[in-house]
Amino acid sequence: MTRTDILNAVIERTGARSYLEIGVRNPADNFFRVRCARKTGVDPANERALGVGWAIHPMTSAQYAATSPPPVDIIFIDGDHTAAGAAYDLATFAPLCRLALVAHDCWPGEGEDTGPVKPADGRPWCGGVWQAWSAWCCESGPWRRYLSLDDHGVGVAIRTASPRAPRWPQRPPDLAVWLGSWWRWCEPWR
Repeated sequence: MTRTDILNAVIERTGARSYLEIGVRNPADNFFRVRCARKTGVDPANERALGVGWAIHPMTSAQYAATSPPPVDIIFIDGDHTAAGAAYDLATFAPLCRLALVAHDCWPGEGEDTGPVKPADGRPWCGGVWQAWSAWCCESGPWRRYLSLDDHGVGVAIRTASPRAPRWPQRPPDLAVWLGSWWRWCEPWR
């Protein structure tokens, strides 16, 4: 399963109508393939682009946060891959998320670089996202957290205090049936 498959399954399951993607990079890779009525993307490397039901803003996540963006149903974080940058994005955008927060590169595979700087040789780079996700899982509030080992690790956090949130599975096997993939439970360590 890819991050896009997981996002579309979460959107379908929740009935989400709005979507924010932090770190669009190439919109054809994920952003344009996500099926949601209203989509917003943020990435400093992109030019401003508008379409029916979607917009991409050429700015950093910090610049976007400073615009006081409205709450959204689903937020996907795949921006700054440093531990500090990913931690900032999780802490900043989680309060704006009504239904589900999804993060990419949460489980570095064998041979993937987890250093603080993207390798120049083109190797896959998860950076410190996995550290930020683990820390956020320990510190965050009303979320049920899951981790897919697919596609460099896709973390999914379902807001449990939302009035629109559906009933969510209590154990990993239920989520596996829900999305059709093997998932690892990612509840906070105590």
